[in-house]
Amino acid sequence: MKKHLKYLVAFLFFIFLLPPHIVLADNKSFSIDSLAIDTTLNTNGDLEVSEVYEYNFKGDFNGVTRNINFNQGSGVENIEVSILDGSNKTPFKNNDSKENGSYTVTTDGNYKKLTIYSKNSNKIVKFNIKYLIIGAATKYNDAGELFGKFYENSSNVDINNLSVKVTFPVGNLKDAKYWGIGPASGTASKADDNNFLFNVSKLNSGEYLGCRILFPPDYLKDAKKVVSEDAYNRIYNEQMNNAYTPENNSSNSSINSPVHEPPANSSTNVPITQPSTNFGNYRTFETDKNNDLGIFIIVLFIISSVIILVVYNAKEKEKFQRELEKYRSTEQFFNDTYCESIPSDLSPALVTYLISEYIQIKDIIATLLDLSVRNILTYTTNSYVEKKFFSKDEEKIDFTFLINTNTLDYCSIQERYLLNWLSSYGNYPSFSLKDIEAQTNDRRTALDFKNKFNDWKFAVKTEADSKPFHTKIRNRYVLTNTYQNEYLKWLAFKKFLFDSINSSKSDIITPTLWRKYLPYALALGLADKLIEFSPKLANDDYMYSDPLFYNMHYLNFIYYDFFDDFQNQLNHNTADNSSNSSSDFGGGFGDGGGFTSGGDGGSCGGGGDSGAF
Repeated sequence: MKKHLKYLVAFLFFIFLLPPHIVLADNKSFSIDSLAIDTTLNTNGDLEVSEVYEYNFKGDFNGVTRNINFNQGSGVENIEVSILDGSNKTPFKNNDSKENGSYTVTTDGNYKKLTIYSKNSNKIVKFNIKYLIIGAATKYNDAGELFGKFYENSSNVDINNLSVKVTFPVGNLKDAKYWGIGPASGTASKADDNNFLFNVSKLNSGEYLGCRILFPPDYLKDAKKVVSEDAYNRIYNEQMNNAYTPENNSSNSSINSPVHEPPANSSTNVPITQPSTNFGNYRTFETDKNNDLGIFIIVLFIISSVIILVVYNAKEKEKFQRELEKYRSTEQFFNDTYCESIPSDLSPALVTYLISEYIQIKDIIATLLDLSVRNILTYTTNSYVEKKFFSKDEEKIDFTFLINTNTLDYCSIQERYLLNWLSSYGNYPSFSLKDIEAQTNDRRTALDFKNKFNDWKFAVKTEADSKPFHTKIRNRYVLTNTYQNEYLKWLAFKKFLFDSINSSKSDIITPTLWRKYLPYALALGLADKLIEFSPKLANDDYMYSDPLFYNMHYLNFIYYDFFDDFQNQLNHNTADNSSNSSSDFGGGFGDGGGFTSGGDGGSCGGGGDSGAF
């Protein structure tokens, strides 16, 4: 490595000796400062797309390009191009003139390639590209699915502030499950039941942004793409398997996100400068030769540096893998298909952190249920009517929890913190969900709740670090052998629960075991299946004496109705404090949990890249 560094220093020294006009001969560049993609899914499965690009040109450019990938659709129609300037919109003409204000469209396999002619110099320009993807969504027997990448960054230009909005204009998508597909730093949320939002602050070269949404199949009443398959469980499991884990979500590089690159002949995003029209004297010709030499040296330097870095990183990765394998070889790991009992006494919040390092606001429910199982909490229920000004009054359920103060010695620090925090909204040692909701209905109290929630998340992380969950190998954090084994056991326990609930052997889960399993099943992302399964398990005595564990209506209310509304209230009241406020509350990722690598999915449409020339 020292030998390589000598070469690097030599290159840099040589470049600094060059005349300034040679080093800076070509300073033209562009960036995409924001990209907003607004989509609407029609009931026939067609997807209306409107993209607004904010290009920042430094130098002279003739136009921009856009490659639209419609791999999973059957075509692209109704293409429109325009420039936006405030409230003014200037449409472009589709023809082969290559004149300013025109654009061309060609088809290359699964790509529609747009070349947009618009001369700009040292200015910020907003381009609006609209089109319709035919057959973007698929209707299965038990689910509708919209799945794919909306944008792939296959260039060397970073895309900043990328957002995707998916709108379902009719029906009610309250029970839809949704995941962002792309970098682990992305956030996903719901503006309301019919609008889904996916955001990435920066999309690096080689990354992409997309989504996967599961919704009732009846929405696609006029579907063009119909598959006779019960696909819900398969798709759900794929998303769970592709979820980021502690060892692959440490950066924004989408480690386990395979990038489906466009064909080799697709255009790149490297700006091409306009040809010179200055045919000066011999001296000018010599200057051009010097410029070419300077560019050649800079390119050679960059290529050499990249090669050195690639070789160095490859060697580092090899060393890391060898050391990790050596470390793992000292332990015999769990490798059974199922783990048929709770693997350890970790709390549900710690299990969530172990599996995903991601704590949601709904993890509070799993913790409260676990404390109830351990007799640290007891609860009562009562119904009340919520008055509505512009709609029908709504009957709701309230849960009041009572802390058994004699058992607090059996609580961990993060559990004690949670109880003290929540009871501050009630009359210690009791608190109710209704009181919590009522006392966080403005900006000040919502921000206070947000800060306390973040403190609880930190307490969970601190407890995990004290065990410890992780160790360091060549400056990378990995699970210790003990907790790598725990990780495998919990995944096997999740598979046991999932398969047991969905098989004829569901009777192996007795009501007593069910009460113990439920908090962990929620922590492992099996809420939907549990709610469907609970009424098959217990008789009326259980349903009335312990409704939060055995009554589907109560469990569905607290897990979805109450906490979805509560989270929306918190996000609304803190929205103008930070652009990431929704993610601070854990986002709204259904049961899938945040952003995933997405697996081997195609593009429903809109994938592909863009550039300038």
